[in-house]
Amino acid sequence: MPRNKLIRYSMADKVFLTADFIILLLFFIIVAYPLLFIISASFDSANASLSTSLLPRNFSLQGYKAVFEYEYIWIGYLDGPLYSGRGSGDQ
Repeated sequence: MPRNKLIRYSMADKVFLTADFIILLLFFIIVAYPLLFIISASFDSANASLSTSLLPRNFSLQGYKAVFEYEYIWIGYLDGPLYSGRGSGDQ
């Protein structure tokens, strides 16, 4: 029995696979564009954040610098594991 047989799709299978591919591609674009926009906007300067471009126009790390200098952000990072440990320990 040969192992290199190709699968032959019927016309209904081809239509279904094509429609399936198009629908999944649309869902991917709907999900990926906002994610890429947020990542791009995070590297852009504050003045250029209203543009719809996916490429930062004025590359800047000032936003990240401000976040990491904010002392309460680290408390939030510590609270997550503490609440998770405490919540699972109560059961």
